[in-house]
Amino acid sequence: MLSELASSWRLWLRRWSLMNRSHRSEVHGESAPSRADEYHFYQALIAVWPADAERLKAYMLKSAREAKARTSWINPDVEYEAALERSHPVAREPVSSRVERGACRVSSSGPAPRASRRRW
Repeated sequence: MLSELASSWRLWLRRWSLMNRSHRSEVHGESAPSRADEYHFYQALIAVWPADAERLKAYMLKSAREAKARTSWINPDVEYEAALERSHPVAREPVSSRVERGACRVSSSGPAPRASRRRW
């Protein structure tokens, strides 16, 4: 759980955010991706690491549309969605190797135990 790794998590958030700063853009006068979408991306990245880049991109698009803050299923903002995809660090080298090191370190305590499912 990230709450148990607060200091490592903050450190890697700063690093990843700085690494990806040059891939952010401005759409309709606002930073793209939004800080909330970027933060959500890093949380998802840790949750599913090792990540499949294409599945993670699809997940982030779906998540952004469902949040309805900058884009949505009914009113997609293609400019924002393109900026969201461009900022995706897993698909880029050498960023992906740095993200991998960070993801492994942040989650070095091992995966969080999952609730067992009862079979009926």
